[in-house]
Amino acid sequence: MNPSSRSRRRVLASARHALLILGSLALGAATQAQTPLIFTHTKAALPGDTLTLHGAYFVQGANQPQVWFDQITGSTDTPNAETQAATVVSASENLLHARVPATLPKGLYAVFVKCGAFTSAHVWVNRAEAWQTLDLAGSKINPGRAFRLYGWSLDLPGATPQVWFENTATLARTAATVTNLDRANFLTLTAPASLAAGQTYRLIVNNGHGGTYGETTGPVLACVATPADPLNLGVPWAGEYAFATSNVYNVKTDTRLALHAVGDGVADDSAAIQAACDAASAAGGGQVYFPAGTYNLGATVLRPGKKVVLKGAGMNASTLVGTINPKTVHSTLGTVYHMGFIDLALTGGQIRFNSGSPDGGPVVFVRARIDTTGGAGLDVGGVKVGTLVKDSEIIARATTGKYVFVSAGTENLLMKNCYVQWSDGRLWAGAGRNLQIDDNTFARTVATDDSAPYEYGGWALDRSSQVAFIDNIFEKIGSGPIPQANDGETILDQAPPKLGGGHVTGATATTFTDSARAWAANELPAAGAHVFILDGPGEGQVRKIVSNTATTATLDAAWSITPTTASTYAVTWLGSQWLIAGNLFQNCPRTVWFYSSSNADVAVIDNTFINSGDIYIRSDQRLNDGHGRFSLFRNVLVQGNEMLNTDHVYPSQIIAHAVAAIAGETRLGNGFWDVAFRGNSIDSIRPSLTNNNGHGLNGEGYFSIGLGAGVVGGTEGAKGVLFDRNAARDLDFGFTLGSGAYQTAIFKPELSNVGTAWQNLTLSGASQAALNTVYVAPPATALIVDNSAATGVTITGAWTSSAADPGYHGTNYLHDGDAGKGTKSVRFSPTLATAGTYEVYLRWTASTSRANNVPVTITHAGGTASTQVNQKVNGGEWVLLGSYAFNAGTAGNVLVSTTGTSGYVVADAIKFEKQ
Repeated sequence: MNPSSRSRRRVLASARHALLILGSLALGAATQAQTPLIFTHTKAALPGDTLTLHGAYFVQGANQPQVWFDQITGSTDTPNAETQAATVVSASENLLHARVPATLPKGLYAVFVKCGAFTSAHVWVNRAEAWQTLDLAGSKINPGRAFRLYGWSLDLPGATPQVWFENTATLARTAATVTNLDRANFLTLTAPASLAAGQTYRLIVNNGHGGTYGETTGPVLACVATPADPLNLGVPWAGEYAFATSNVYNVKTDTRLALHAVGDGVADDSAAIQAACDAASAAGGGQVYFPAGTYNLGATVLRPGKKVVLKGAGMNASTLVGTINPKTVHSTLGTVYHMGFIDLALTGGQIRFNSGSPDGGPVVFVRARIDTTGGAGLDVGGVKVGTLVKDSEIIARATTGKYVFVSAGTENLLMKNCYVQWSDGRLWAGAGRNLQIDDNTFARTVATDDSAPYEYGGWALDRSSQVAFIDNIFEKIGSGPIPQANDGETILDQAPPKLGGGHVTGATATTFTDSARAWAANELPAAGAHVFILDGPGEGQVRKIVSNTATTATLDAAWSITPTTASTYAVTWLGSQWLIAGNLFQNCPRTVWFYSSSNADVAVIDNTFINSGDIYIRSDQRLNDGHGRFSLFRNVLVQGNEMLNTDHVYPSQIIAHAVAAIAGETRLGNGFWDVAFRGNSIDSIRPSLTNNNGHGLNGEGYFSIGLGAGVVGGTEGAKGVLFDRNAARDLDFGFTLGSGAYQTAIFKPELSNVGTAWQNLTLSGASQAALNTVYVAPPATALIVDNSAATGVTITGAWTSSAADPGYHGTNYLHDGDAGKGTKSVRFSPTLATAGTYEVYLRWTASTSRANNVPVTITHAGGTASTQVNQKVNGGEWVLLGSYAFNAGTAGNVLVSTTGTSGYVVADAIKFEKQ
């Protein structure tokens, strides 16, 4: 940045803050003149959870805000402000943290902000949002097919979710059957048998709460007839591969072929195999079949051609061997239509089915193996229609600079039940959409030179959307730590937007101008760009850009508050709808990194980290990069993750980090909008590690912080970050805040052997530490009854004590052995010194082997209350069951039983907190 630009920015920053002060004074005189506005908000929060609201006019003069809720009971229940939140955790003019009343039933909430005589319009919390389908590898469906959806609040206790297929032409609706309720972010359902092939259907989703108020629209699917599936592909479009079974060329015996392969591993079979591929393609498609044997391709590149499937007798029976790297099997000229590699192995090179066509695909790699010492194993980049990689192995042994798996630009990828092993490079899936990575094992060896150009790590998914990582295992092979040199990320989104950021120099109702910009005409809508107001008048608003000139952008909707020259902004794209759930990370550095990317709607939930690195969310500013870089996050939930550190190799950290990375720059404003860390646990070893994550964040624990070579300005680089009931165990510092963090809320953490609950740092280049932090300690009156307590626990039936899974309270937990259902129970009976209202919490350890319908009965002063808990998730958390009145003594209790359950039931501990 040149000196004149730096001076200009400082002058503008000073003017902006002066205007904000004047604006505050003017606002005090106009207290009764403004209706509160809500711009962004937490989308999912159950009773007892804390949520965030960003907006305007929350505080007006002497009038402080109130947050009100209405649980919507049905289609005729008009939203009204009915139940006031007893706890407003923190409040400023444009940011609130408030706790959902523990007495509210679980359900759909309309949420309002009141200030003085004025009430905001409502926003929805716990409204179902279906982001994308799973298990289909595309947008086609068959009548009666089972599949899954993922998104926000799809399954809430107390009601049965509903999904309808709405015909896009007639608008007629047919109900699907919900077949499994497992996790809040998933639904498993079966499409109606009456769907008509050739018709398209829009999914209408409701989690069972709120009637029509709770309905939202989801993906659109095209119905095709239920296929015969002789190749056992298991996807709706399997019938498109009928040609591969109706026209089969046996490379050894087919009489239509002039040449035949030998398959002894010695003879050069390349010409015979290529001739079979050419014949199949020329005939309009077919299968080239390899009986058991080893087929030598020598140095020849095999080009299968359009509508050709290579199939063997099994990946342990039929093997192709090539000596050319990297492309042993290569689609012709990057054009891919209905190609496949099934029941077959390749040794010695790469399979490249890479398409540059918008209708390219589908591609299948099923029950197959690649074992290569050079080049990427499998490249399916650019395939749009559908890619299926299932029940397969990809082993890349090269120790220098090679991608392992490539799906850059690919859409509709399903990768399931595979084993991937590599020694260098990454798995590259940039600019992808609808990517499902499910139930695979990814194993990195420690043998690497860790060099450019590809670095060394796991998945790189820059600028991808609709990404689901579900129930995978990430691990290492070999002794010692995985090498890393500013890399090593296991799941990485690193897509710096370089579309602009700075100070607004003018605005109308539907435009904004920055006279310092030099955009190309309409380059912003071409990039899918949005504009965010980061600070000053209009803070928190986001609009999509529909056109632009060199200095002015036109928006898709009018501003609620028109920005002024005191406002700062960022233009960015948004990678959206990411779900990272149920994965196991073992001995991995830098586990989940959103680094210099912009993302909306992200859920990182219920993952387990054993001796692995950090969850890192970084808002990065570099105004001298392109048009100017500013990355930010909106609607991010990091919940129920368990970090266990026993070897002290990598620091255990969960981080929100605002950075001004260039010397002399001042942060434009906030990079975190409705970002919540809820119910996570970090369990390490004291004294804690003092090394850092490679970007200056030293130690272990939870971080809300701003840091960088630049000046941290405005105190609002990381504004409103929420830490809600997280556990910190065996740490020197539970929470670390620092310069650039503003109005961070730390609500009721669970601290065990923690030296200091939270520290506040003034960082290099900054003049002050974090400001307006709110720390709400857990009540000292909490009463815990553990399963191993000498009194207060009644055990019926044969239970087994265990410490196998992390997250338990005390020294162990009990489980029922998944046997004797209905004959076993554990009753926890606390001794309450005084009568009163208590919040009741239950704790367990989570696993996929657990039951998801564990009956729990709470006996209180007014009778009994029954509920069910899902022990597949929320392990190591205190899960709120509700708020009830209890008498003094031991009459109140919590009963955990096994009746009607399928899977292991855990009984660990209960907690009572007096209100």
